Amino acid sequence: MKQEPWMKVGQPCWVFDQNFISGTITQLSPLQCQTQNGIIDAKSIYERDPEQQEYDDLIDLQVLNEAELITQIHSNYQKGIFQLYIGPSLLVVNPVSKQDQLYTKEIKLQYKQMHNAKQLPPHIYSIASQAFKNLDQQKQIIIISGESGAGKTENAKLCMSFLSSIGNLEQKIFKCNPILESFGNAKTSRNNNSSRFGKLIKLHFDDEFKVSGAQIINYLLEKSRITSPNQLERNFHIFYEFLLGAQNLQDYFIIQQPDSYEYLKKGGVYFQNNDLENFKQLLDAMNYLNFSSDVIFSLISAILLIGNIDFEELENGCMVKDQQLVYKISQLLGLQEKELMRGLTTKTKSYAKNEIIDSPLSRLECVNSQQSFARYLYERLFNYIIEQLNISLQPKQISQNTVSILDIYGFEVFVVNSFEQLFINYTNEKLLQLYIQYVFKEEQNIYQQEGIKITTNQIMFMDNQNIIDCLDKPPLGILNILDDSCAVAGTDETFLSKLKNAYTNSQVVQFPKIANQIFKIRHSAREVEYNVTGFRVKNKDDNKQLQVLLSKSKNNLIQQIYGKAVKADKFLGNQIRQEMNELMQELKGSNVQFVRCIKPSEPLQQGQFNQALVLNQVRYLGVLETLKIRKEGYSIRKTYSQFYKEFSAMSNLPIPSNVQKKDFRGLVIKIFSTYFAFTQESVLQGNTMVFMKQDTWNAVQQEYEFRMIKKNEMAKKIQRIWFSYKQLLILRGFLSKVRFIQASIKGFLQRIRFRVTIGKILYLQHQIRRFIDKCKFQKYKNATKIIQTYLKRLYSIKYVIVENEAVIKIQRYMRLKITKQRKERYSLIKGIVDQIQRRAWNIVVWRSVIKIQKVWRGHFIRSIYDEQVQQIKLARYIARAEKAITKIQQFSKGYVIRQKYQRLRNATCYIQGYFRTKWLSDLFFRIRYAAVVIQRAMRHHWKKTKLAKLQLLQITKPFEQDFIRQKELEFNNLNDGYIDNIIENEQENNRKIDLFSCIIDLEMLTDMQEIHDTLWSTIYKKGFKESYEKGNFIQNYCIGETHTYATTVQGKIFSWGLNDKNQLGCTQDGKPNPNKINVLQVQHKIKTMKSGQNHGLYQTIEGQLFQLGQNYPILKDVKQFSIYNDNNLALDDQGLIYQWNTFGKPQELKSWTQCIKLAQMTQKINVQQISMGLNFFILLTTNGLLFSMGDNFHGELGQNKNQHELTQIDMFDKVVEVHCGMKHVIARSSLGKVFTWGWGARGQLGHGNLKDELYPRQVILDGKSVQVMASQKSSIIIMETRKVFWWGTNSCLEYQSQPIEFMTAHPPVRVLATWSRSMSVTYITYANTHRLFENNIKLRNRILGGLTQKWAEQDIFSLEVPYCESLINYFQSMKKPQIKTNIKFASKIEHQQIVKMIQTQQPNVLDQSKSYFSFQEEPQPLQQRDIQRQVEEQQTQTFGNVKMKEMQTNVQKSQDSDQKLKQLRDVKKRYQTILMKNQFEYTQLDREFLQILKDSDLIDILQQIT
Repeated sequence: MKQEPWMKVGQPCWVFDQNFISGTITQLSPLQCQTQNGIIDAKSIYERDPEQQEYDDLIDLQVLNEAELITQIHSNYQKGIFQLYIGPSLLVVNPVSKQDQLYTKEIKLQYKQMHNAKQLPPHIYSIASQAFKNLDQQKQIIIISGESGAGKTENAKLCMSFLSSIGNLEQKIFKCNPILESFGNAKTSRNNNSSRFGKLIKLHFDDEFKVSGAQIINYLLEKSRITSPNQLERNFHIFYEFLLGAQNLQDYFIIQQPDSYEYLKKGGVYFQNNDLENFKQLLDAMNYLNFSSDVIFSLISAILLIGNIDFEELENGCMVKDQQLVYKISQLLGLQEKELMRGLTTKTKSYAKNEIIDSPLSRLECVNSQQSFARYLYERLFNYIIEQLNISLQPKQISQNTVSILDIYGFEVFVVNSFEQLFINYTNEKLLQLYIQYVFKEEQNIYQQEGIKITTNQIMFMDNQNIIDCLDKPPLGILNILDDSCAVAGTDETFLSKLKNAYTNSQVVQFPKIANQIFKIRHSAREVEYNVTGFRVKNKDDNKQLQVLLSKSKNNLIQQIYGKAVKADKFLGNQIRQEMNELMQELKGSNVQFVRCIKPSEPLQQGQFNQALVLNQVRYLGVLETLKIRKEGYSIRKTYSQFYKEFSAMSNLPIPSNVQKKDFRGLVIKIFSTYFAFTQESVLQGNTMVFMKQDTWNAVQQEYEFRMIKKNEMAKKIQRIWFSYKQLLILRGFLSKVRFIQASIKGFLQRIRFRVTIGKILYLQHQIRRFIDKCKFQKYKNATKIIQTYLKRLYSIKYVIVENEAVIKIQRYMRLKITKQRKERYSLIKGIVDQIQRRAWNIVVWRSVIKIQKVWRGHFIRSIYDEQVQQIKLARYIARAEKAITKIQQFSKGYVIRQKYQRLRNATCYIQGYFRTKWLSDLFFRIRYAAVVIQRAMRHHWKKTKLAKLQLLQITKPFEQDFIRQKELEFNNLNDGYIDNIIENEQENNRKIDLFSCIIDLEMLTDMQEIHDTLWSTIYKKGFKESYEKGNFIQNYCIGETHTYATTVQGKIFSWGLNDKNQLGCTQDGKPNPNKINVLQVQHKIKTMKSGQNHGLYQTIEGQLFQLGQNYPILKDVKQFSIYNDNNLALDDQGLIYQWNTFGKPQELKSWTQCIKLAQMTQKINVQQISMGLNFFILLTTNGLLFSMGDNFHGELGQNKNQHELTQIDMFDKVVEVHCGMKHVIARSSLGKVFTWGWGARGQLGHGNLKDELYPRQVILDGKSVQVMASQKSSIIIMETRKVFWWGTNSCLEYQSQPIEFMTAHPPVRVLATWSRSMSVTYITYANTHRLFENNIKLRNRILGGLTQKWAEQDIFSLEVPYCESLINYFQSMKKPQIKTNIKFASKIEHQQIVKMIQTQQPNVLDQSKSYFSFQEEPQPLQQRDIQRQVEEQQTQTFGNVKMKEMQTNVQKSQDSDQKLKQLRDVKKRYQTILMKNQFEYTQLDREFLQILKDSDLIDILQQIT
């Protein structure tokens, strides 16, 4: 190394060894240095400043070399200082992470108000502020340059933020960023958000220097990325954001998997973490700027599908393999399918006389045409987006006051560099040349024009003109040779051979000896190898046939985008050079500010700083040369007029009005000679400008500030004295006015006091007169009372006398009447007794006569026939003797035969015993041998079974552990506080109660990993967050075997899981994604939804029952339904029950129909609720009766036997709510008691044990319950105090046999449960009261309790909040229903008569306030609720028939039925007469009707009616 003058032993230095290391020179020959790594031989050594100070402007460096520059940048980077000045330019190092504290509103305001550019620390806002302040002199442009990943785009945003805040367009300008980044940025191997196009953003300022509009000019869009993205890179962001975020991909014939598309599969990199959020911001910006997103997404989809077109080689050309693909593209683009096929596979040529010939293309030509078509579609779409943005940002008036910001992609070097990198680096070479011209060449030109002799040749700087000439100088420029090669037939190898012939001995372009497809270019930054493979194909950009076809699209917007005649070059390279020349002309005509961006490391990681990488960037950016020429030269130059106008305030010289430029020169020289003592080397005077070094300029500014501070202090002193004088004059005038006001007020107060005194005197007189009058009145009143007392006593005495006489008279008449009644009763009883005596004596006499006659007649007959009687007696004796002999002989013979049979039987038994003994003995020995054999076989079998169990346990144990781990993950994920954070972070902008359902328990019953790749709770939280933030809260959850439904308050259905049996209610194209949340919107308004094993049913508010995914109803007029696995149960309005499985049709449950017919004979039975468990179901009627049917293995039917027909369950109280678990039942009575029965092995009955209960048994609770619910193996209730208790077994409980409290963060409204074979879920509908009841908890509990009770009475699973007129002002989602009357009439004439009667005056049958039905919905008291429900259920009958039925029912209970039925017919006839009479007869008829009821003695009917 050459020895420099500064090199001495002991001199501090920098040694470069991958990084710059501080050291000290220990030996000069050979050169050695002492560093922290020891003594080393220094090959690259630099001078080091021993003071090691830090500077905001790198021009101030005392020692100027690469080592000092890099170490200064590195030192500031470690301290969090990322921005430094390079004279008038700015150097920015990418901090990698966000630094929001550097860009606050306060900092932005400081830089807006600064006077001197260097008075504040280096900042990107300083460059923007200087550009804004120089607006009145010339157009301003801020060029932001650097490598890819250096932070150019972010700095451009900060400049726009600073400048656009000076006006009202900041929001609109920043809405453009998401659109430009989505359509113009892509992921490269070095930067995840690299700009793949250049943009020049012009901000227009009006006469008041406020932003009035903006204009965006795009340059050098990298179209080749559409069809050929590099490996490990992505295509433009919009493709991936669209696939991930769009909800209706099927409308565009698109599926979500990016590896299904050739243009996306080539890069091998797909989704990023922020794609979904970016897509939401994109949609928001497009809606804000009124973009037609549907057409844009159609074009994006068409480009993806074009990339999937594959061609098949034929003998006479080529054809598309997948015709359906062409059809989809034609539908998206609004083209005819045949025309599009023709444009892809043929080439149309026009000849003379309008002759058109289609020549077929080869497969390679078809592929080239296909890729050119895709690039053209995207390029025109991108240009259209820029045009629309310019329209929305267009200023009202075009102004010359503009500040432009140029953001273009930086220098790129990859492992494989192709066509794209060549043009990117060519662009950076042009920008570097512009920087060189501004910094170096302009320096020499200015000195020559001003007549100043100064040499800058000693400063060596880099000039890249030879590199640019090799790239674009015709005719041998590389880009010219490429266009010439593409104009004729050839290959990439012929293009490379032409390059070798043109640049045989070039120092810029070189060719490796080994690689055949590579050439090298020595760029300003570094040497780059380019692979020519694909250069010619990417450069060609000609497909006029398909371009003309797009102009004939059926879609008006597509026709507008592609219908404009755009003159484009045939080759892409020529087009890019023209755009670059236009950009250079724009830049050269403006005042340029440079921002040089540096990338600290490769790859980008926070806190890492690669000095070698930064040094390479600093070299090709020319930072060091800039510092040298600015420091050694005269970097500050001002015209004489500018300098005098700026600094004349520090002198007392006036500004002359009519002077020439030379007069300003003299004034400036006079200022320097008067106030400064600079040498001639510090200040140079040119013809029109004054030149100063940086130190001189700093001294001028310091002197100016010092003198201005003094002048300001003097001015403030004068202002203070003048202000004091003015205030004194104001004070004197004020005091005179105060005195006048005081005099006026005092006079006014005296007048008021006089009036008050007069008023008091008058009041005193009035009170005295009043007291005198009061005394007189009291005297007269006392006298009047004495007279009244005497008269009242006299009247009372007379009244008592009259009453006594009346009482005596009444007693006399009553005694006479009682005596008369007693006499009549005595006479009646005496007559009856006499009559009984007469009849009894007659009967006694008659019976005695008959007996005497009978005895006499017997004696007479016997005396006549005595001989015959003796003969008969003898014959009877002989017959009896013969019979006795026969019987004795029979017994004797029988005895002999029995003795003989007994002897034979004994012998037979002996013989049988002998042979049986022999047989049993032989059988015993054989059984004993067989037992030994069986024992041996069973021992072998048990041993084999035990071994098989051990093997099975070894196989299943990992799966069980995975399953347990999965359950723990689901439990922890569900209870991680994510849902609570969403609810807590909600903005309280609503003053009504919101209802939302939140899962409190999630129990996994089987392994769900085969169904969901991620955790089920993660998908649930995602859907909850999306619905909660939109205010469309989830109300119900339904769990199937492999799927899940979540239904919102607006009727929207979220579904996820497997769709093998179309259980999700939608079709999924391509590979199914069970983790995707599908959003369904059915045509009908949903009332209730439930899920079975592989299907879902929902009930509409009209009563129709649909299966999800079908458009026709299964049943109509449905009141309620229930599902368990594949079994379905439904109840219609007529009280009939239907039962079916998933694949069958609804069948009427005949046992229930018969039960209704039998029950209706005694009372009306209507079903209120149905609930299903495992192979059983429970019915609840409106009058509180329970019926059960099904299997009864554990007592779930509430009785001790199986029932295949509906049977009533004996209950102690009236039941109002019942729900079934898997094998147990929970019910709530009208008194708030809770009863359970059935399977209790998991503690789900809550009785303190694990036993089954065959009959309903009460759960001991402290208070009343308002709602109950049964889960699969647990139970949960809400108490009247809004506390929640549960028991049983789930993911949170284990064999909990007694109720325990579940703590809730929000007041609960209802508890629900759903389960299947795979999982069980328990959730609570909470009320978000928004702090409405912070000081009144009792009111909150009363309101929520009323809502819970209303919900439980109607349908606890209903989505709609039940309407209650007294609570409608509290709840957000409560709506007033339209009341429909279903009263049927006997005829149309009767209907018209009743309507006319209602219009004139409401009927007054019996009592209008207590009529059977009302035409207004009013809240009913608790004791009348059952009566009201019965009346509403019977509205399908006519008014008269309903009353008659009730009367007949009550009449049948009376003892004298015949007489009351006759009277009831009179009542019915009379009541029909009432309905037909005119209005004026109602009162009289009501009295008659009441009298009939009283006379008929129908007390029970009268009580029910009144």
